[in-house]
Amino acid sequence: MARDAVWLGGMAPSYGAAEAIWQRIGRTNISATSIWRRVQVWGAQFQALADDARATATATPEVWTPPSRAEVSDQRMGVAMDGTTMYILQEGWKEVKVGTVFEIAVGPTPDERTGEVVDLAHAVHDSYVAHLGGPEVLGELVWTEARRRGWEQAQDTEVLGDGAPWIWNQAALHFPASHQLVDWYHGKQHLIAAGQALKEPASLAYQRWLTSRETLLYQGQAARIAGELAQAAGPPATAPAEVTPVTTPAANQEASAAAQPPVPATVTPAQAASATPPAPTPATVTPAATPAPTQKPPAAAQPPTPATVTRTATPALSRPDVLRREAGYFEHNQHRMNYLEMREEEWPIGSGMVESAAKQYKARFCGPGMRWSRAGAEKLLPVRSAILSHRFDDVWTQVYNAPQN
Repeated sequence: MARDAVWLGGMAPSYGAAEAIWQRIGRTNISATSIWRRVQVWGAQFQALADDARATATATPEVWTPPSRAEVSDQRMGVAMDGTTMYILQEGWKEVKVGTVFEIAVGPTPDERTGEVVDLAHAVHDSYVAHLGGPEVLGELVWTEARRRGWEQAQDTEVLGDGAPWIWNQAALHFPASHQLVDWYHGKQHLIAAGQALKEPASLAYQRWLTSRETLLYQGQAARIAGELAQAAGPPATAPAEVTPVTTPAANQEASAAAQPPVPATVTPAQAASATPPAPTPATVTPAATPAPTQKPPAAAQPPTPATVTRTATPALSRPDVLRREAGYFEHNQHRMNYLEMREEEWPIGSGMVESAAKQYKARFCGPGMRWSRAGAEKLLPVRSAILSHRFDDVWTQVYNAPQN
């Protein structure tokens, strides 16, 4: 019963939905709270198992020997990384980093550019990991899963991402010998943003420019596109130099005189004797302040509810700034944009497999009105990952039979 309750808690879109499904299919009553409680207990075991595997996979070996030729398979493999968000209580929207490990298979597929049916590479047998936090742990989780699946014995490997620097930092750390490729569709999105800054959107000139530059990008000429955009943006504007006003000698004397304290006037003894003392000023009595009634703190001081949470809008960039930003994107990633070459060598050029995974996590963690404690989300994430990877029963057997501390 516990196993099925945990599986349903990770599979259903909410704990309430899990309760309804259980009552409908199982013909017994179990509350959403009971399902949540079981997920907290067993999810912690799933998490501990993943931590142990990560520690083993990332430990420095005493002696490393490369695999022999007999151990190298004909299989090619790949990994992809991306990020999504969920709402954490008392923290706000936080990024969940997602990783996918897959094998590569080639099969007949309609070409979106020509419409012809050609052999294209696809990601198959995907498995998933996720982490609520920084990229370092996610990178270790992806490496652990890749190693478990035989990454070191694969014939060749690939890393796919959207161009975020953290992805390539983790690729360099854990997958330094793999091919690196920016997702083709993200590359096109940046090309569209550049085109809309250069030309009037929806105009014929814009369409012609975008079509021709897509061809250049597909052919691996990202550096040429970066140079064109940088030239169109022009040099960045420089801030005007601060001007210090020059003070004339006369002004210096006036300023010095104004800064001196006033000289008291000389009073003779006779003037002092005849002077009339000033009348005393009556004391001013200030009434005691009446305590103000207790008031509720202003609305701005209250913690925001999910319905009132808003994300700060990013200030709109000027046209030259947009062009410089996109020029930098293509320049920095030009060596990861050889799409035609990679496709001819039968590699996937799109990261749809990890974007689909991010949506699968959001389907469970970002339903209407959902707010998570950090501990609750962290215990459910490995359960969800095991379910999406079709490994729940295997992981359950390991944690169920593991010796208790």
